[in-house]
Amino acid sequence: MYERTVDELIHLIDSSKKYSCDIPRGYECAKLLLTTIEEGGHITLDMDSDVDGLFSTLIVRDTLDFLGYKNYTIVRLHEKRHGIDGNTVDTVLSNNSKLLVITDSSSDKIGYINELCNTKKDLRVMLIDHHVPNKAERHTNILEINSHTTKTGYKDMSCGLLTYLVLKPLIEKLSMRLSKELESLAYATVISDSVNVNSDELVSFLSVAKYKNRGDIHPLLTTMMSDAHVSGLSRENIMYYVAPKINACFRTNNLKILYDTVLADSYRNRLYRGSLTPMYNIHRSTKEKVEALLTNINLEQHVPFVVADMTDACNQMNISSFEAQNYTGLISQRISTSYKEPAICVLRQGNTIKGSFRDYYGRNLLTAVSTYLNAGGHEPAFGFVDTDKAWKTFLLATLRFKDYLKTQNAEKNILVDANDFDDTTFKDYVDVYSKVNELGSSLPNIHLTLKLPYTTKINNAQKISTCSYNNTKMISYSGAIHPSVNMLWKPVEGTLVR
Repeated sequence: MYERTVDELIHLIDSSKKYSCDIPRGYECAKLLLTTIEEGGHITLDMDSDVDGLFSTLIVRDTLDFLGYKNYTIVRLHEKRHGIDGNTVDTVLSNNSKLLVITDSSSDKIGYINELCNTKKDLRVMLIDHHVPNKAERHTNILEINSHTTKTGYKDMSCGLLTYLVLKPLIEKLSMRLSKELESLAYATVISDSVNVNSDELVSFLSVAKYKNRGDIHPLLTTMMSDAHVSGLSRENIMYYVAPKINACFRTNNLKILYDTVLADSYRNRLYRGSLTPMYNIHRSTKEKVEALLTNINLEQHVPFVVADMTDACNQMNISSFEAQNYTGLISQRISTSYKEPAICVLRQGNTIKGSFRDYYGRNLLTAVSTYLNAGGHEPAFGFVDTDKAWKTFLLATLRFKDYLKTQNAEKNILVDANDFDDTTFKDYVDVYSKVNELGSSLPNIHLTLKLPYTTKINNAQKISTCSYNNTKMISYSGAIHPSVNMLWKPVEGTLVR
């Protein structure tokens, strides 16, 4: 166990009350965690069912493990879900928990959390999330940090990075190596689950986060990459060999693999080359199902939306609705990319309609759609569950969205400085964003602007526009360069010449 008292640790982080990213209430989170440990209270950890949720929980869990504190329980999920449920409540009550830490979900389930706090009056809740929160009044026992209400420019941040930044001053006092390992988990969530990686805060983080030494990378990431016979924490490796495998386990409800490895006690000792092979097998079989669904799915045009009803295709392929509901986000993103229109993928379950919205341009659809359907998530990428009657009412009103979409910002941009690349080709960088990753994160497309301060030789100059900014040559690419979709344009070959 870490040989310091809680009072000593609180005193150590007092000087860091102004966190490096100036996140309000971040200090209160660290202090609440330490106070619960000092009192010996049980802690329940709850997570969302994706890479961001898993890694956010691991950041908290690894911090507790380093402190030698074992009086905690990770909620056992039985299926992919978003937000706390009966399993969470049962875990809290059966263990008489004093603190519930929720990461990457439940900002839209405040009423449910309020009810739990009213039932167990000595329970404190630490809620860290990056999904759009609802406007319900919060119970006084809820300590919430949400990227949408924290600070302008932070709303696109992944929950993993938000969690890391909240606890970073404490973690750095414990161990700089631990801090670097957990930072690498946060880095992976930024790549796999950030809505827009061009916000000033994310650009700053990505430019600073460098992992040249194997010891700087979290052992889970190292194991996953070694199983795939690759090394180095690059964007490409995260997109191809980390995020898709974990997401495949959640999408197919093969959660036992995660609990037997990543979420098991002393899980670091269970990580070795080959230990995560089952994840790769699940990913391969899931990929085949998704491709088959895309071939057999029924498409309808409800201007301005392309609507895909996958119910019949699932029945024909004997894919249960229980499993198929986890593919709606990925399929809607693929369709939106193909048609360059906002897309909806739905699945019928009796009188209930479940579905996902995605928009190729990353525009805010959530606000407007929520007036018709019970929806929640990110502004351009979200899901809904509602009645067949509500769904039909929405379909009759889709034309109203045509003018609404014209008012929304339709561009996302990434500015990349060629100074970061040494003597390499910028084609290598573009390739990272253009390759296909069928089961990665299903978020909107982005546009890439490459800053070239050197003389540049360019081949195949189509689809390139050049301009001058502060005496610096700028080259812009636009197209479907998000890793979760097919490459729709050929990267332009060029070499940086000093």
